[in-house]
Amino acid sequence: MTHDRTAVTARLFDPEENNVNTMSVLAGTWATRTFDYLLDADGTWELTMEYGQQTFDYTIRITVVDPVSSTSMTYEFDHRIGTGGWGSRTYYIDVPTDAAWYFGPNQTVQAKEGTWINVTVQTLSYSNSNDDAYFAIVDSTGAFADYLGHWDVGAITTYTIQAMADINGSWLVDVWTVGAYWRYNLTVEVTDPTTGLSTSYWHIGMAGSWTQEGSHKYYHLEVPTNNSFHQRYDTV
Repeated sequence: MTHDRTAVTARLFDPEENNVNTMSVLAGTWATRTFDYLLDADGTWELTMEYGQQTFDYTIRITVVDPVSSTSMTYEFDHRIGTGGWGSRTYYIDVPTDAAWYFGPNQTVQAKEGTWINVTVQTLSYSNSNDDAYFAIVDSTGAFADYLGHWDVGAITTYTIQAMADINGSWLVDVWTVGAYWRYNLTVEVTDPTTGLSTSYWHIGMAGSWTQEGSHKYYHLEVPTNNSFHQRYDTV
């Protein structure tokens, strides 16, 4: 028996067991739901379906799109979950190593001293519009080089922050919310100070307490020493 007022929950876990995407909807209003995510790390990903009452029957379609050819393949299953002896279901997605095409929290962007860093965040969805949220460019001393935050995550539609990498070391892009989740489209653009050429990296990610301890998602930029550029602590 299906209890319409009990939630059905789908969760996606990356190979490090971080809950990177979640959808939880009352069984009676589930109908057809879709979520997507960029598989930004090699290894085995897990998609789980959970239901806290007797039975919930469903059809699931998992579509994977090749990042190079754009061809897709869909896998379809008819399953039952619930406490009446069926438990939850887990679907496994194996991602081989191919670091050339993706960018995510486990990868590092190479930049130079003097590089302009532009970070754009577009909000896709969130758990509660009244949740505090921010995203920031953090320099190698741990200070915010630029920052945008709001008490209402829903007010962060599409915004860009900018900073110059004026000191060598490991920089971060920090995305955070106090709520359960904040799903976003992130673009990091770095502009070479010598050639003026720009390179963009993008990632569809999720921060919040549902995804990992501390509710932060970090992206890394490595800035080596550039002797032709005078950084902030140089003596001229």
